[in-house]
Amino acid sequence: MLLNDHDAVCGDLAHNGLKIGKGQQAALTKYILNVDMTLRLTLLYRTGWHTIDGTRVFALPNEIIGDLGGRIIYEGDEQRRNEYAAKGTLGEWRQTVSAPAGAHVLATLAISAAFAGPLLQPAALESGGIHFFGNSSVGKTTLLKLIASVWGESVLVHSWRATANGLEGVADRTSDIVLILDELGQLDARDAATSLYMLAGGAGKIRMNRDATLKDIRSWRAFIMSSGEMTVETKMTQMRGAKAYTGATLRLLNVSADRGLNFGAFDNAGSTGEVRELVKAFAESVAECHGVAGPELVKQLLARGEAGEGVRNAIDDFVRQNVEVGSAGQIERAAKRFGLIAAAGELATEFGITGWEAGVAAAAAATAFKRWTEVRSGDGKEPAEDRAAIRQVTELIVRYGESRFDELDERGFNVEAAWNGDGEGSSPPPRPAVIRLGWRKYEGEKRIWMIEDAVWESEFCRGFDPVQVSRALERHEMLKRAKGRFTYAERFQDKRDKRFHVITAKVLTSDYDRTPEDEPDDNDGVPERPKPPGRPSY
Repeated sequence: MLLNDHDAVCGDLAHNGLKIGKGQQAALTKYILNVDMTLRLTLLYRTGWHTIDGTRVFALPNEIIGDLGGRIIYEGDEQRRNEYAAKGTLGEWRQTVSAPAGAHVLATLAISAAFAGPLLQPAALESGGIHFFGNSSVGKTTLLKLIASVWGESVLVHSWRATANGLEGVADRTSDIVLILDELGQLDARDAATSLYMLAGGAGKIRMNRDATLKDIRSWRAFIMSSGEMTVETKMTQMRGAKAYTGATLRLLNVSADRGLNFGAFDNAGSTGEVRELVKAFAESVAECHGVAGPELVKQLLARGEAGEGVRNAIDDFVRQNVEVGSAGQIERAAKRFGLIAAAGELATEFGITGWEAGVAAAAAATAFKRWTEVRSGDGKEPAEDRAAIRQVTELIVRYGESRFDELDERGFNVEAAWNGDGEGSSPPPRPAVIRLGWRKYEGEKRIWMIEDAVWESEFCRGFDPVQVSRALERHEMLKRAKGRFTYAERFQDKRDKRFHVITAKVLTSDYDRTPEDEPDDNDGVPERPKPPGRPSY
């Protein structure tokens, strides 16, 4: 193929400064292919873990960790190498960045998460990450800069304002490290679900070469740290009629960037008593010290031969300590993500990188997991899809329960109000629904809404399995049903019983989204920082 594709060979050489005479491309290609070389180099096009001739190495744009022979090269430009350039010493970074961050839950979580990328493969976990959301100027970007400092300069904080192809390229060059994306609101709403699935799926689009052969598919393992003023679900549903797919929202977990302590993303205002000065100090520190902590973690992993069993055990311990028995599988899946962050932070502490006490990273991850469950709502034992289905049915009843449902009397005939035209002592006749969704009967707690099959599936169950919707409603007594069916026979206009999907008045009164945190407590709503648990074993 190379003999027939001279442009592919000569293009890169010419781009890097080699002057090639006109018409000499074929001769140069033939010469290159016939040169007998004894020294061979391995080119890597993706960052992260690789096994070369039985040797495990970790590729960074400016360094191949574990390559003792110097025969492995990462194919990247100078700009990319500069992004990961180290500045300052590990001790300076620990003193000016990591140690002060350890006094703040979200800053601790952020730095711990920066170490999670290299553990994705050993832990055998899928790509995914955390999304910090909240109002502007609460400290979200500062958190992302702290993350970037573990591996390099602040330019590693990329923008969500990109096409799916652009995000694919960024993911490929941050595999096994950390993918940092700021301002989710700038992502085109049409690309939101596709981009999230692609980044978490770890593979790019299938593409063709000019000769109709398949191009190599880009692949990666991405630990994503994101920020924005809106949640992932809000972004995905910006387009009218769009749905927030649970699979996508479980890949990027929402964590509020506001600690609720009047200091934004931080637990206190620092030594000066001014949050503005604290943010400024962090910005100055990461500018002077960066790019040393992440490589040190990888070197320690290689030196100690960490194969992943200890990491997996630590994650399992986190799940056991923080997930209630009987919780939905989605809760456990999310807990594993936070457990990975906890394990990463505790490993970095054990290796002497962070300067924190044992248990600090695990405590921060546990607090963030609790905040995620609060944002998610519910008791943690019901799948998010079921709650979303109930919410969709409830919304339709709240919006159109009167205007698009014709009122029937107990016999099933249309209600006709007594109207004498004088406007005194009588009410005007009810108007028939122009776009009818069904019929309604009774008043107060006995009120029901009757919906036929076609409308039930096309409107109320849109985007969901109708059986799933019916079961979810039944669990909360929102659906009236006959034995062995999800429908119920109600008296209708021709005096025969007709089967409908019957929604009860509990659809308007049920606390299906209530969480344990909704119960009143004695701390006036101020979240407490948990005490660090004992040091996990690795």
